[in-house]
Amino acid sequence: VVFVHHNENEFVLDFVFIEPGRPQGQVVSRVINNPKAAKKLAMALGGLVKRYEEKFGEIEVPDPTTQPDNYH
Repeated sequence: VVFVHHNENEFVLDFVFIEPGRPQGQVVSRVINNPKAAKKLAMALGGLVKRYEEKFGEIEVPDPTTQPDNYH
């Protein structure tokens, strides 16, 4: 699971490992970016997803409005 937080100066991505059957997870990696770097990362990922879908078909994701509150 990745939790994304932000404030005026930075975007924080916390990569969390949640062991099945355990109520809490553990942050295993944290990436902190300034807003410009975060936007460039989002653009790069968007481009990669687009190319992937052109080659392999659309990636289906669950509708977040029908998922439990902990869907990310």
